[in-house]
Amino acid sequence: MLKWFPRLILLFIVLSLTTPALAQSGVPASRLERLSRGVNITRWFWYPEGIVPDDNHYQNFVSDEELTAIRTVGFRHVRLPIEPMDLFNPADPTNLDGRLLGYLDLAIDRMVAADLAVIVDIHNWDTDLGIQITGDAAVLDAFASMWRTLAAHLSRTNPEMVYLEVMNEPFDVNPAWPAAQQVIVAAMREAAPNHTIIVGGPQWNGIDGLLTMETLPDPNIVYNFHFYEPFIFTHQGAVWSGNMGYLRGIPYPADDRCGWLPQFGHDLDGWVDGYCNFEQWDAGVIDVRIRQAYEWAQQRGVPLTANEFGVMPTAPYADRLYWFSDVVATFERYGIGWSIWGYDDGFGLANAPDRRMDWGILQSLGLA
Repeated sequence: MLKWFPRLILLFIVLSLTTPALAQSGVPASRLERLSRGVNITRWFWYPEGIVPDDNHYQNFVSDEELTAIRTVGFRHVRLPIEPMDLFNPADPTNLDGRLLGYLDLAIDRMVAADLAVIVDIHNWDTDLGIQITGDAAVLDAFASMWRTLAAHLSRTNPEMVYLEVMNEPFDVNPAWPAAQQVIVAAMREAAPNHTIIVGGPQWNGIDGLLTMETLPDPNIVYNFHFYEPFIFTHQGAVWSGNMGYLRGIPYPADDRCGWLPQFGHDLDGWVDGYCNFEQWDAGVIDVRIRQAYEWAQQRGVPLTANEFGVMPTAPYADRLYWFSDVVATFERYGIGWSIWGYDDGFGLANAPDRRMDWGILQSLGLA
C-alpha cells in the first residue's frame, strides 16, 4: 500500500490543478443557476429624487401578471434596488421602518410565488454616503448594524430564493472600500448564516474595481461587476451624465458609419475619434474586457455575476440589439450570471412608461 502513496499524492495534485476553480466556491450550484438570468425592477423601492411613494405604489407598482410574464420569458431572478436612506439612520441604525419592511416582505413573497429569486440590493447613489462609510468608523459601524438588523429580518426567507447585496456602486476609486465591505459582510453573515451574499468592488462596481479586490474569507459569496462599456455608446443621450446628453448616433460596433458622425463639441469629439478609430469596439473587444473579470474569478475560485448592464434607448436600436447579443453571449461563454438594467425605466428591457418588454431585446438576450 505504501508504495502507491506517492502516486496518490501526485494524482491529488494533478486533479487539484485541473479541476475548475469555481468548484472551490461554497455557493450551491442551484443558487448560481438562479442567478443565471435576471432583470432589475428599478423603481419599486428606489425612486427619483423628490418622489415620496404612497401605499398604493408599494402594493401595486408591479402586478402579479407582470411577475408571471417576467418568469415566463425566461428570467430566473429579479434584482430589487432599495433606497438606502429609507432604511439607514446613522443615529438609530437598528430601528428600521416597519412599514417599509412590511411592503418589502410582501414584494419578496410575491416574486418568490412567481418562481423568481430576489436580490435585495441596498442601492446607493450617494457618493457622500460611501465616503462617510469608509472614512468614519462610527458611520461604518452604524451601516453594518443596519445590515445586521435587515439580514436578521430577511433570514426567515428561503436562502435558495433570496440573496443579500451589500451595496450598489459604492463610489469611485477608494482603496478603503474592500476592508469596509468585509466589516459589513461579517455583520450580515452573523444575522443570516445561510443566505448567499453578493459583493462588489469600488469604481462604480466596474471591472477595474473588481480587479483591485481580494476575496473575503466567506465561501458563500458571489462577486459582482457592472458592465456599461463602451460608455460612449451605452450612455449616449444620458442628460444626467455630464456631456453625454449631447451624443447621438454613436454606432456599435465601431465601423464605417463613424465617418458620418457630426462634430458634437463640448469636448466630446476627441473621445468619439478614439472610440471610432482606435478602440474599435466589437464582440472581440467585449470578450477581451469581460474575460478580465472571468480570469480574476477563476484564479480565486469564486463565482461571478454581472448585476447591471444596459444601453440608453437613444442609441440606434439595431446597434442596441447587437450590443446586448454580444454582451450576453460573452457572459454565457464564461458562465457569468447577469441582470439587465432594467425592467421599468427604459434603459434596458422595457418600453417606458408602459413597461412592455421589448421583443427584439428579449431575443438578443437569448430569451423567448
